[in-house]
Amino acid sequence: MVVTTPGVSGALCTITLNASGSGTCFSSAQVPWGTDVPFTGSYAGDPSFLSSSGSTTQSIAQESIIVGQFTASPSPVVYGHPITFSVTLSPQIAATIATGTVSIYYPKAPPDESLPALCTITLTASSGNQGSCTYTPTSLAGAIPAGAAQFAAVYGGDSDFAAGASAQLNVFITPSPATVGISVSPPSPIYGQYPFFALSVTPPVPLTVPSGTVSVTSSETGSTVLCTWTLGTSPAGCTSSVLLPAANNVVFTATYSGDSNFQKVPALTGAATVNVLQATSTTSVSVSPAGTSAYGTPKTFTVTVLPQIAGTTDGTVTITAQGIASPLCTVTLSNGTGSCGTSGTQVPRAAATPMWPPTAETPTSCRRTGRVPTTP
Repeated sequence: MVVTTPGVSGALCTITLNASGSGTCFSSAQVPWGTDVPFTGSYAGDPSFLSSSGSTTQSIAQESIIVGQFTASPSPVVYGHPITFSVTLSPQIAATIATGTVSIYYPKAPPDESLPALCTITLTASSGNQGSCTYTPTSLAGAIPAGAAQFAAVYGGDSDFAAGASAQLNVFITPSPATVGISVSPPSPIYGQYPFFALSVTPPVPLTVPSGTVSVTSSETGSTVLCTWTLGTSPAGCTSSVLLPAANNVVFTATYSGDSNFQKVPALTGAATVNVLQATSTTSVSVSPAGTSAYGTPKTFTVTVLPQIAGTTDGTVTITAQGIASPLCTVTLSNGTGSCGTSGTQVPRAAATPMWPPTAETPTSCRRTGRVPTTP
């Protein structure tokens, strides 16, 4: 006797009748589910009996299935980067194969299916109950924020398997790295100038937008912050508020603060090395009493040294005169000025025109030593 059903091509199985005219058979065929599914047994007859057939019905439920495995890669998952989801379904009967789709949702669990799926896995008869899909953000809003995230995989069902099987996956989204850029303007600042630092923070995924601040320090001023730029403001950079000492190979370091989606960039990631040049200065000298004075009259010299751009000069200025081997006196500058006297030195008379003041006395000169200080 051959057993058939309309939903399966060919015989489900064949029964060999025993002496009492009965028997059983087992079918591994996937019979479509439904209510009152008909099954027909067809007897071919034998030399003593004519052929005959009989039928019965049975309701067959859809086979149950679960989402057995649900994973995300790469590890770690990084903010703004593509995420690949992999799913393996586990049907109630191991040998059966599910088709249809598995949709990946964020952030609801159980998912809010009114939201669009991040991506969809298509299962075929040859996929072996498993598959994968990749979600790539296409907008800033589509980038899943860094931190704990929850995803759901939902099976859509097919003609043999019920829909609704789902699984939940918890993933930690790692903050993204970023690249910090810095350049100095002017490229070789002079002492007294307050250079401008052009700054940038570039994410690896262009559609993502970092926020936060970038602070600038230098190898000559230690941990003192020269200036701070807030991302998104114009101009893209900041001007030093600290007067920088003259030095060669000064390293300026830009440090990004990071935000909830981007990692803090450590010092020396963004750096520029430049020379801070010495500034020139202008020295003026006056003498008292002014004009022609008698031989041996004590004199007081007042000196002012002006910086090229900014700052306050310090150091010493030495006053000399022709015909006298030793300096007349030495001025110690304070806030760029100072004075000294010649009470114990006899300045000889000379016919030459003096350097200052314009009298017939002996010409004198001055020589400054010292430096331009690091504070204004």
